[in-house]
Amino acid sequence: MRYFSFIITIFLALLLTNCKKKEVTIDTPKVDTIPMLVTQIQKCSRLYTTECHLHKIITHDDKVSLQGQFMKHDYNIDLPLGKRKIAIPMDAVVKAYIDFSAFDSTSVTRHGDHIEVVLPDPKVQLTSTSINHEDIKQYVALTRSRFSDEELTSYERQGREEIIKSLPSLNLTSQARENAANILIPMLVQAGFKETNITITFNKGIKGLIGNLLSQTVMSWTLIAAAVAAAVAVVLLLHHLNKGNSVEVVTNDKIDITPTQIEQIRSIGQWEFLSISDEELIDTVRHGFFSDDELVRIYYGTLRLGLDLSEARPDWIVSSGDSITMTLPRIKLLDKRFIDEGRTRSFFESGKWSNTDRAALYERARKAMMKRCLTPTNYRTAEQNAKAQMQKLMLSMGFGKTTILFDKEK
Repeated sequence: MRYFSFIITIFLALLLTNCKKKEVTIDTPKVDTIPMLVTQIQKCSRLYTTECHLHKIITHDDKVSLQGQFMKHDYNIDLPLGKRKIAIPMDAVVKAYIDFSAFDSTSVTRHGDHIEVVLPDPKVQLTSTSINHEDIKQYVALTRSRFSDEELTSYERQGREEIIKSLPSLNLTSQARENAANILIPMLVQAGFKETNITITFNKGIKGLIGNLLSQTVMSWTLIAAAVAAAVAVVLLLHHLNKGNSVEVVTNDKIDITPTQIEQIRSIGQWEFLSISDEELIDTVRHGFFSDDELVRIYYGTLRLGLDLSEARPDWIVSSGDSITMTLPRIKLLDKRFIDEGRTRSFFESGKWSNTDRAALYERARKAMMKRCLTPTNYRTAEQNAKAQMQKLMLSMGFGKTTILFDKEK
C-alpha cells in the first residue's frame, strides 16, 4: 500500500511539472466596450414656422407560447402564467422649417416696387422625444422576469420609428408655407415694401420632382422584390417544417401599432443658426452589502441655438434707401426638450431599477448636454452665423448695406 501511494505521488508530481513546462501565455487584444461619443457642431439657417406636439402610447403584449409540429400538424400553445404587458407614454415634437442655406439672389426677383421671393418647400423634422417614466404601466406574471432596460429602450426606439412613419400623414407642409409667408411678409413691409407688392412662392425644383419620381420607382421595385423574397421564404420555411417534428418556446419582441395623437399645432418663428448634436454616457450605482447594482445608458440630443422672432421689438427693421438696420433678439437655446429619448440605448444593467431612477438619469443627461454644448464659443458662433445669414438674405433682396445688431441681455 505504501509502495502504491509512492507511485501515485511521483506520477502527480511529474504531471504538474509537465503542465508548467507547457504553459503558454497568449496576449489577447483589449477591446474597448465603451462606444465613441461624438459631439457635432453644424452651422445652418433654418426658419422653423410650424410646431406640432404628438403623443403616443407604446404598448407591448408579451406571452410565452409553445410552438412546433407533431405528426406534421402545427400547434401553438400559450403557457400559463407566461404573460407580460407594458404601456409606455411617449411625447414627441415635430417641426416644419424652410432651409435658407442655399438662398441667394436667384431666389429673389424685383420689378420696380414689386418683389417676388421663391422659397424651397418646407421640410418636416422630428426634433425631440421624451418618455413619461412615472406613467409607465406594466404587468408581469409570477413566472416571468420584469422588463429589462434593454427591452424598454428597444420598444421606445420602435415607437419613435412609428412616429417618423406617421409624419407624412400630418400634412404640416401646407400650414408651414402659410406661416412662412406670415413671417416674411411683415419683414419685407418693415424693409420698405408694400404688402400688395410682395409675392411669396414655393418651389421644389426639377431636381426634387425627378428625385420623387425616382424614389417612387425604386420603392415600387423594392416592394415587388420584397414580396417575391417573402414568398420564397415562406415556401422554404414550409418545406423545412415538414421534414420532421419540432418544438420551440417563442416570445414576442415587437410593439403593438397604436395611433399617433396630435395634441397641439402652433405657428412659430424660430430661426436656427447653430446645431449641436451630442451623446452622453450616464450611469448610476447603488451600493449593496454583497454587491453593487449599476445602470448605464447612452442619450442622444440636438441642441439648437438661434433666435425667436416673436421676441423681436416692433421696430427691429429700419430701412433707408438701399441700407437696412436689423436689431435681432439675442441668441438662445430654442428648445428646452432637446433629447431624443426614443433613441436612448441601454449599455449595461445589473439589479432592478425603477422608472424614477430612469427619469433621474434623463435629467442628468440633459444637464450634461447643456454644460458641454452651451458654451460662450458656441453662442458666439451662432451669433456670427446669424449676422452672415441675415446679411446674405438682405443682400439678395437688394439692400447693399446691412447692419445687424442684437438686443442686450436683460
